[in-house]
Amino acid sequence: MDLNAHGGITYSDGETGYPVESCLWWFGFDCAHCNDKEDYDKVREYNLETDEKLGWLIKMQSEYPTPGVIRTQEYVEQECRNLADQLSELE
Repeated sequence: MDLNAHGGITYSDGETGYPVESCLWWFGFDCAHCNDKEDYDKVREYNLETDEKLGWLIKMQSEYPTPGVIRTQEYVEQECRNLADQLSELE
């Protein structure tokens, strides 16, 4: 199966019931690849890290900057739509 999504398909499973119990297959991708930049504002907004760890991450980024692009929610939603379109064409 040749599916195209940002960085490629990084998750697929049909047996674990993730993210909800069902008999469906789940396909996914992530935005943690080379040239994907961290969005520390979202980390803070969704409280994904402790303040201490977030401060350390921001300090490391400022001392050792990495190139990249923050992938927006709109970008990710469009990638999801594209992936859903591809999957809907499979039989």
